[in-house]
Amino acid sequence: MMVIANPPTNDEMGIDHDFAIASHEVTVAQFRRFREEHDVDELAAPTEDCPVHDVTWDLAAEYCNWLSDQESIPESQWVYRSKADAEGSMISKDNYLELSGYRLPTSAEWE
Repeated sequence: MMVIANPPTNDEMGIDHDFAIASHEVTVAQFRRFREEHDVDELAAPTEDCPVHDVTWDLAAEYCNWLSDQESIPESQWVYRSKADAEGSMISKDNYLELSGYRLPTSAEWE
């Protein structure tokens, strides 16, 4: 993980907080510790150390919660929860930027 501390204030980007982000993409091997049966196209990922692919946003959010659980982060600090009206679908909590659990980067952070 890399901590991006005090990013330059940029009203267009809307980042006014420190954040941590992985320095490398999640590999097939890392993701399969969470979801052993995850199928990959061997042409796109010929080895387990290649970036994982074909992951939906909901599945990525579940992976984030799983990582938080693996590090004993209290569930109250997890960023995602299941939608009450759609089983299996995930949604970010309203205060997600204030929580310490793993999460996907915002568009501005990714940029």
